[in-house]
Amino acid sequence: MYRLFKIIINYFNDLLYYIRRNKKIYFYNTLDNNVYWVYAVNLNPSFGINRDELMRKLKNEGIETRTFFCSMSDQPCLKKIKGFRKIRTPIASRIWKTGLYLPSSHTLSDKTIEFISKKIKKIQKNS
Repeated sequence: MYRLFKIIINYFNDLLYYIRRNKKIYFYNTLDNNVYWVYAVNLNPSFGINRDELMRKLKNEGIETRTFFCSMSDQPCLKKIKGFRKIRTPIASRIWKTGLYLPSSHTLSDKTIEFISKKIKKIQKNS
């Protein structure tokens, strides 16, 4: 399964190279030691729209996404625990507001990856 996810991640990276090269979007999935259960991207302001707008536009195209996880300090369930202390996590908070996960599954076909990538390119070009 790990090899399959590596193939999927590399294909996304290849198809979205132009946007990545121009630093409009950052990818957290490289060939480093990584667990390929999600395909994570972080939008730079130069992308042209924010994370929520991109997610909305992708949803309108039938593409499901999800936000990054919030920092431990912002987890609602932990706030209820006795002795909880809010800790400033500026980097985690920023990444949470700008990051999203694209669809990832060992069953994604090349055609689906191409469709998602084309939609992201089109959205970015029109932003």
